[in-house]
Amino acid sequence: MNVIVTSPNGYPIQSSSSPFRYVFVVDDHPLMQTILTQVISDQDGLKVCGVASDGKEALCKIFRTHPDLIICDLLLPEMDGYALIRCLRIAKITAPVVVFSAMPLEEAKSELGPIPRLYFVSKGATMEDLMAVITQALSESRASRLDRVCSD
Repeated sequence: MNVIVTSPNGYPIQSSSSPFRYVFVVDDHPLMQTILTQVISDQDGLKVCGVASDGKEALCKIFRTHPDLIICDLLLPEMDGYALIRCLRIAKITAPVVVFSAMPLEEAKSELGPIPRLYFVSKGATMEDLMAVITQALSESRASRLDRVCSD
């Protein structure tokens, strides 16, 4: 039996018995969407729950899919990644966000400021490096969620 537990803001919290962690991909390049979807899908325990080409589309889909992690480029049409990340946090979406961008990462970190559960990977990095950051982000997110539940 799989019980759905919700957070105080109404979003589902997957139980530790759930076999999958769900990842949402935001990138405007179809080839990069395909590569990321394939690399993530090849990992045990991970599934891509959605893909979007711009920030507005991503925001709508993320509200419907409730991913465990979001991979986001910064240079996007309609609404860029910076605005998307800010909107997600304002909306109390607490899923970790991995910024995967060709933009200089120090510039991106400076522009976004101190946002919790935000990770940065250059598009020049290997897919192994990206997967290591995704694994770290999901692990830290799960530990943080368990700490909050246990302290209540």
